Amino acid sequence: MAIGKHHTFNHAVADLVDNSIDAGAQCVLIRFVRSANRLLGLLIVDNGHGMGEEEIDNAMTLGGDREYATGSLGHFGMGLNAASLGQAKIFTVYSRITARQAVGRSASLANGNQDFECRIVAPEDAASILNTHWGVMETSSGTVVRWDHVRKFPIGEDAGRVTAFLAQTTTELRHHLGLVMHRLLEARQVNIWIDIFDADRNEAGPPVPVDFINPFAASPATRAIQRHSTLNSTVIDSVLSAISGPVARMSTATRFPGGTPLKWQGFYFYRHRRLLQAGGWNEIALDENDLQLARVEVDVSDELSEFLTMNPEKTGVIIGQKLVDAIRTTQTPDGWDWESFLNDARGMDRKSRKRSRDRAKAIPPGRGFTPRLKRAITSELTFISGEDPIDFRWDKIEDGAFFAVDREQRTVRLNRDYRRLVIGDSNGSLNDAPLVKTLLYLLVEKLFHGQFFGTRDKDNLDLWRELLTAAADEEQK
Repeated sequence: MAIGKHHTFNHAVADLVDNSIDAGAQCVLIRFVRSANRLLGLLIVDNGHGMGEEEIDNAMTLGGDREYATGSLGHFGMGLNAASLGQAKIFTVYSRITARQAVGRSASLANGNQDFECRIVAPEDAASILNTHWGVMETSSGTVVRWDHVRKFPIGEDAGRVTAFLAQTTTELRHHLGLVMHRLLEARQVNIWIDIFDADRNEAGPPVPVDFINPFAASPATRAIQRHSTLNSTVIDSVLSAISGPVARMSTATRFPGGTPLKWQGFYFYRHRRLLQAGGWNEIALDENDLQLARVEVDVSDELSEFLTMNPEKTGVIIGQKLVDAIRTTQTPDGWDWESFLNDARGMDRKSRKRSRDRAKAIPPGRGFTPRLKRAITSELTFISGEDPIDFRWDKIEDGAFFAVDREQRTVRLNRDYRRLVIGDSNGSLNDAPLVKTLLYLLVEKLFHGQFFGTRDKDNLDLWRELLTAAADEEQK
């Protein structure tokens, strides 16, 4: 029985957030529970209208039918069981409708994942969980889903590894939810928070809000076209918007974390304000460097189901030929159409590239940077031909300064006495401390140009070393 095996962690969590929003939740908290050396579980908490006995039994029924209300986000989702069992060996649901008895159910797969088992949780135990002080909300009504033995969590007991895992995973989850829920977050229909609960201290760390990431943030180069197409008496309102221009390339609001600009071009399909597909041309066009700023926004109504198919994970859309034709034949009264959109995007991308080429050429980064970070730097800078790269490494620095520059060895040395200050409890690696290394690279890169190291260069280097060392010492107090 392969339930939810192909669903990613981020998509599974997003699917449960969909359920919370469908339940009328105004606030959702995602809580990672840890001890000093290991991760114990994950909680998704909401203050929606909650469930009673009948509703929770229907929700926990494997393969059961469910009636979806108009505007429901969950209609094309994996479902509670698939999302949870795809990520955890055991999941438990606690829920309560206002002024009614709390209910709970716990489910797992047994016999080599062949048998689905579900047991009843005592009402007083469910109430105890729901009465927890969650910080960002109260749950007089609402639902808590707990995942235990989460497959993605690190195995073994290693505090540094757990800390590093949480830093990366919470960041990726915030970015994913910020993108797929960006319309709902921007409209303040829901607030989503992530925190980490220390079971040893019995206290939660500060909740971090999920901020919206709008792929169609305002840009002077944005233009939209609208077409009303009748397909089998169904009126399709398709709004196609393209971000194409230097502002789009440079804006943090439209530059997504992870991946390359090529990944984010293409269609953005929404259903009831929820993003179903982020990028990709669905075979209507091909990925091109010159189209990396082109994004197309399509709102999908319930009536469009006969023209496209959404996969259960809500990660992509398969569109039918009739909808393909509707998009390709879209045209404004002045004749601006699909090919015009593509050509405009190509033209604006070439202009933005020219702007990038106008920057002063730089020396490339070498060892000490992850491949992804090197690709990000390469996408923004043009490098001087024939120059050896600048390496970064932790080392002993005799005068105690935070860093030192070795022009002959083409190396920036960071004082290893400050390493724990910079990377915290995580295990050190060749490519650790990416933020500090990138800031130093931008600061000192020009010191490696040419053969002559002038008086002004030396003065600047002394200034930077003095102030950064003082700042690091202050941070250690």
